[in-house]
Amino acid sequence: MIDCLNTDEQDALYALPLYIAILIASADGNIEESEVKRAISVIGRQTDKESSCTLSDFYERVGMDLEDKLKFIIFHSPKNKQELARYLSQKIANATTILQKLDKQFAVGLNNSFRHLARQIAMASGGILGIGSIGSEESRLIDVNLKELLAGK
Repeated sequence: MIDCLNTDEQDALYALPLYIAILIASADGNIEESEVKRAISVIGRQTDKESSCTLSDFYERVGMDLEDKLKFIIFHSPKNKQELARYLSQKIANATTILQKLDKQFAVGLNNSFRHLARQIAMASGGILGIGSIGSEESRLIDVNLKELLAGK
């Protein structure tokens, strides 16, 4: 499904779930280990889902060396909460032109999987015993910012 993209575009698309995961995890100014673990778990499960084969293939590629990739991005990203949010939002927004080049059904599937990923990560640190609730910052990012970023607005 992504064969129509050049290598740089493919790399940017494969990095998109990582940027989304870090954006949501850092919404409160602190990336917790539980959020990183949830991202790894959710992305790993995407390969097992009974979704389209191409979506499963996409997440299989994303999942290779996932923890190392997440840590690399976190280490090389701005440390200030606002700067980090701007940086990650820009990376996500830049990928919307790439999403528009894909088959519509595949792009919609990816978009839905990105939102699912964001919600799962947001739930990793909220609620009773740290699980099950989405904080206001995460909710705002998912419901407004992420939706707009992925829509190319």
